[in-house]
Amino acid sequence: MLISNHTFWDKAPPYFQDLCREWSGKQDPFENHINTLKSISFSRKIALHVNLLHTDGTLLLRDELVKTFYRLRDAHAEKITKISGIVLDGNPGIGKSAANLLFLIGCLAYQQPVFFTPRSGAIYYFSGLSVWKFKGPGSMINLEHILELEFPGDVRPWSLIDINTSPPDALVCSELFPIQTVSLNPEHYQTWKKANTARMWIMQVWKEEDLEDLYAMLSTDRSTFQVMVG
Repeated sequence: MLISNHTFWDKAPPYFQDLCREWSGKQDPFENHINTLKSISFSRKIALHVNLLHTDGTLLLRDELVKTFYRLRDAHAEKITKISGIVLDGNPGIGKSAANLLFLIGCLAYQQPVFFTPRSGAIYYFSGLSVWKFKGPGSMINLEHILELEFPGDVRPWSLIDINTSPPDALVCSELFPIQTVSLNPEHYQTWKKANTARMWIMQVWKEEDLEDLYAMLSTDRSTFQVMVG
């Protein structure tokens, strides 16, 4: 549970608070969006801060992305063989930042506390209906800052990381379930992957049928669609 007198954390900007209120505990709407509607909309300010301005505020969800979210939920729930973390590797433009945002919204829907580090490097913590932002540069965060957020001992918050550098140790510590979406460059993740024995998953490229299915859903021309899906 979040405490109110934080030393290292401020309340996050309103657009992240709004995102939290929109999706917190909304499991059924979330499942409908990812399995039936195949899209999720979000504000332009969110798009700006998570490196998704090119999507025009609409996240198009191919089956690969949805299946990956379910795999991550299963990995997080594994009790016998605790998985220390996941490196989600993929080519540039394949949708890593989009995946990171989808996973965040999924955590909100299932009321799973989550640290969220978009491409900007700022660090946010979502829990219940509250969202906090780390006061200092993201690179300076340490375990003391993480533990100031008093989550219950039986809860292991997710740590979603979308930065193309090796993440701070605090974001990949054993108290968290770290997932780094990253381009194909071992320098971006090798140190923590080796130390934490994290698993490497590869994002599959878009299939032609995926693109055609998504295009059929939209009232747009081909050139605009190509920009939206990256």
